[in-house]
Amino acid sequence: MPQAVHLSRILLFPIKSLDPVEVPAATVTEGGTLRFDREWAMFDGEGKVVNGKRLDRVHLVRAQYDMPGSGDAPLRVTLSSAATSAPRLAVHTLDDAGADGIAAWLSAFLGMPIQLRRNTLHGFPDDLEASGPTLVSSASLHTVADWFTCSGATVGPAFGFDADEARLRFRTNLEIAATPGTGPELPAFWEDRLFAAPGEFVSFRIGAVEFTGSNPCQRCAVPGRDSRTGEATPRFSRLFSDHRKATLPAWSNPQRFNHFYRFAVNTRITPGQAGQVLRQGDALELAGADAES
Repeated sequence: MPQAVHLSRILLFPIKSLDPVEVPAATVTEGGTLRFDREWAMFDGEGKVVNGKRLDRVHLVRAQYDMPGSGDAPLRVTLSSAATSAPRLAVHTLDDAGADGIAAWLSAFLGMPIQLRRNTLHGFPDDLEASGPTLVSSASLHTVADWFTCSGATVGPAFGFDADEARLRFRTNLEIAATPGTGPELPAFWEDRLFAAPGEFVSFRIGAVEFTGSNPCQRCAVPGRDSRTGEATPRFSRLFSDHRKATLPAWSNPQRFNHFYRFAVNTRITPGQAGQVLRQGDALELAGADAES
């Protein structure tokens, strides 16, 4: 019998590049994303995106969110930074009315003019072709943390590099695990089953929401930095790639790896599902691989 798999965690990133908030449920938007996820992004005075790839000081910003109880109420955010003497930003609503105050705090802290822009339809995903939520297994996060604990790099549990730190570095929306009481834990990189050969996609369902898995997610400089300080981990991408190549599972399609600095799965939510809700505990069910239309 196939291993039973469920959705164990949902993380949303309301302001792209800042901290996540864990939620018990998330609603699908008309654009095939999750409501509140990367709905806002930071831009400089020339209209260029400001993020952790471009500016490591972004890692020093701490964001805490109060999610709305129901309806169309906006969420609220508090910004701070323990690393500097920057004053704490009092609670602001993360909406058009509150955006200017949040942007002013970010401008002062980052030392450059910041505008907050909003896209409630699609958000600001990195992969415009597969703009659904990214997905990873808990087992994979633990395995990656173990690589750096045992690699001789100057990171490990004493330095805060554990599965929680891996989760913050790789910034994935959906986390899956074996359904309790149904068998052993999932093997690392189980999620590689959710993509196929180039030109094909894998159909699957989580609860009532239908997805297609697209490709293994290509990574940038951000996972190579401490999620709280921005300090670079020496040789991170090289060490990661070496381990990923050496441990690529039999079910992972090697044609999708022109390099091995890839982790987690980019997805698409099948059109026409606006208003559907993903919930922690929902079962994941595989359908199969089909040619892309």
